[in-house]
Amino acid sequence: MSWLRGTTAYREWEEQAGWMTAMAGYQALKLVVVLILVAVLWLLGRRRKDFFFTRGELSTPVSPVRGKKGQHPLTWGSLGLILGLCIAPLTLLFFGLGNLPTAATLAKALPYFPAALLFAATNAFAEEAQFRASLLGEVRRFMGDEQAIWLTAAFFGFAHYFGGAPSGIPGVLIAGLLGALFAKAMLGSKGIVVPWFIHFCQNAVIYAFWAIGAVA
Repeated sequence: MSWLRGTTAYREWEEQAGWMTAMAGYQALKLVVVLILVAVLWLLGRRRKDFFFTRGELSTPVSPVRGKKGQHPLTWGSLGLILGLCIAPLTLLFFGLGNLPTAATLAKALPYFPAALLFAATNAFAEEAQFRASLLGEVRRFMGDEQAIWLTAAFFGFAHYFGGAPSGIPGVLIAGLLGALFAKAMLGSKGIVVPWFIHFCQNAVIYAFWAIGAVA
């Protein structure tokens, strides 16, 4: 992807295409990488549940049930919903507090928001597949769950050193901690849906601001 996007032909196309078309092309490339990863895992004899390409067990308790009889434990499905709804406003505070658009710019960007949500969804899926689903199942066989979580979190963090939101050392640290959270949710729920949803809620804010920036 880096080589292709660095070619003169691709850069020229990206500049002429406009934000929505260029971003669609970028997301398509990321999904091609996912297809390659899945094909390799299938060739290795792995099943979908081995690399977490399932809905998961959303009703599984986050921790062992303790307390009074009849008490309802917190499940991974509920925790994912809570974290997703909490991470969106926190991302807004961090990412957009100093970049709030004017009403005119917001109105102009409004038609881009459905595409921004779609790109947020595909990006979250592609990154969950690339940095977690395809790695966790393999790494945990040799290193155990905890080390697998932090190793994949490190990969995810360093991937955000260049071009992340934010980038540099802050990007590595923030993305690394989020990567650990997503990996824990993937292992706990035994599927991709919970970490994808949390990731999507964060991405939705970021991509909305990128859409606003495209028309500003």
